[in-house]
Amino acid sequence: MNIIFMLDYLFNLFRGVRYNTAKVKVATFVGAGKFQHGVQHNKYGKNISEQVVDALEKVNEMAWDEMPIGSTGLEVKIIYKFLEKN
Repeated sequence: MNIIFMLDYLFNLFRGVRYNTAKVKVATFVGAGKFQHGVQHNKYGKNISEQVVDALEKVNEMAWDEMPIGSTGLEVKIIYKFLEKN
């Protein structure tokens, strides 16, 4: 954590504001001859639209073709922090 982020965090803490983190993860694999996607998100990540998740799935499908044969573990993540008033 850099010093500016830490000072900003402490300043907002005294104002009654806190940081939350939104997370969405899309994992892709091939099963039964077609792409399968696993989507995980935390309670704040549910605010990310289904259109964005669909776009991430398409990006994973395109990236799959670029991966060497035998590769595994294709994931794409969105993580961001936002302020929330207490």
